[in-house]
Amino acid sequence: MLGRCWVITAFLTPSKRRAIGGVRARLVDDNEFVTFCNQRDLEVLLGHGQPGTTCRWLRRRYVSPDDEEWIGFCADDEDLYDDLFIRELMLRTDSYVIPEGTSITRFVVTDPGIYMEETLVFLARNEPDLRYETLGVRWARAERMKRHDDL
Repeated sequence: MLGRCWVITAFLTPSKRRAIGGVRARLVDDNEFVTFCNQRDLEVLLGHGQPGTTCRWLRRRYVSPDDEEWIGFCADDEDLYDDLFIRELMLRTDSYVIPEGTSITRFVVTDPGIYMEETLVFLARNEPDLRYETLGVRWARAERMKRHDDL
């Protein structure tokens, strides 16, 4: 993670399934890896929150990157689902209808130091279906493999 330039590309609404609320930030680095960061940890990384002080909106203390409660950059299944939805919408800006069999390859940081490459294939036949709820039916993971972080 060190030595990479990360750019925030989107903020997503808080998830009710998360222990730490707040917005989630989608970040992309200079090697096109995508990851997410919760608001509490992002505030520390940006210098808006200091470890040990109280986070007003969370009503708990900020933690440092070496604290066991630190989450930092990671992407779980919910994050990856949201990322896929963003990518699908971007594909649809070029052509509203996505042809069956279209594939995308993405690079993701799922946990600190875990770099993955995965390919997803578009399966939908009954276009257009733009619903977030049916995204998982439209796409299937064809391949997933671990990558080295020295890209």
